[in-house]
Amino acid sequence: KSRRAGGQKNPMVLTLANKLEERTVTAQDLEIAKEILRTKFLVGLTSKFHESVQRFNHYFGFDNGYVDRKCEEGSHKNKNTASNYIPVEEGSEEWDLLMKIYDLDMQLYEYAIQLFE
Repeated sequence: KSRRAGGQKNPMVLTLANKLEERTVTAQDLEIAKEILRTKFLVGLTSKFHESVQRFNHYFGFDNGYVDRKCEEGSHKNKNTASNYIPVEEGSEEWDLLMKIYDLDMQLYEYAIQLFE
């Protein structure tokens, strides 16, 4: 049986909390996911792509620009990889539905932004 969080609510929290077999996610799972994110990940944001690349260069001890050059050489020129991406307007019916499905994942994302800053 494949262990993945696809099709479930809050798949990121489920994955980080190692609850892939579960159907429900709790506030405690969110706290576990936050702790794992804080202690085991180096956070980068596509909205702050250049700053993220600089952070990776510094963290991994690459010469200034190594990751920049690799990104330019590779397929990372376009930060948004979903070619059929359709923006969802905040406050729309679609937005509200996504927030209901991914409520804890969104809280985890907000936490990731805090960690980045």
